[in-house]
Amino acid sequence: MSRAILCASFILAGTVAFAQSFEVASVRQTNLPGDGSPAGMKCSGGPGTSDPERLSCSNAPLKMLICIGYGVQFYQVTGPGWMDTDGYDIAARIPAGATREEYQRMLRSLLAERLKLALHHESKALTTHSLAVAKGGIKFQNSANNAASNPGFVVGTEGKQVHVTAKRQPLSSLAGFLSTKLGVDGPATNATGLSGDYDFTLEFTYDPSLTPDSNGLSLFTALESQLGLKLEVKRAPVDVLVVDQAEKKPADN
Repeated sequence: MSRAILCASFILAGTVAFAQSFEVASVRQTNLPGDGSPAGMKCSGGPGTSDPERLSCSNAPLKMLICIGYGVQFYQVTGPGWMDTDGYDIAARIPAGATREEYQRMLRSLLAERLKLALHHESKALTTHSLAVAKGGIKFQNSANNAASNPGFVVGTEGKQVHVTAKRQPLSSLAGFLSTKLGVDGPATNATGLSGDYDFTLEFTYDPSLTPDSNGLSLFTALESQLGLKLEVKRAPVDVLVVDQAEKKPADN
């Protein structure tokens, strides 16, 4: 499944206020769960968070780290399959006052130095998705009368079972969430025409072999049966990052 994370835009600043490296950083290779589930894969900290001077990653696959460092989504990164199956623990100290863009450049430099990462941009035809209302209409509630709830998404996993709870979220956010966290391999947009904020829950089985025509509870099936929504699929050109070189084992810390 595409792993849970929100990537900020990458802006190349004309003047760099900090050296393009972390004050201290360690990178250690780890083993990801054998079933391909996202359990334990995470990165936290950095500018704009409650811990702006520290980056902490646990079992983070290289594709996730590229996504953070280059400001792209998972579907925009292509390369060897081990980028999804080999994880890394990273502990890094970020200089006080560093901006998000400076932090991203530090992570890019770290990946180049420790994992010898090299990549380039390409335009590639990818599967894209439009979120639309299925026959019978939506099956969730407008959250206008639930202003006391905390807005956002909460994702729980148990093995390959995924449970999503959304509070006070527009369907445009759900579309973005589908393409960043919930296993849709490509960009997704809201084409429902609905602009309100909604509360809903979604449960499905993460299994790449489950397609819209499968009998299992795939994401496609769950969206329609539980929310009254469907994903319409087409092909469109998308800017992607192609990994030319990367080493699994990090250089000495």
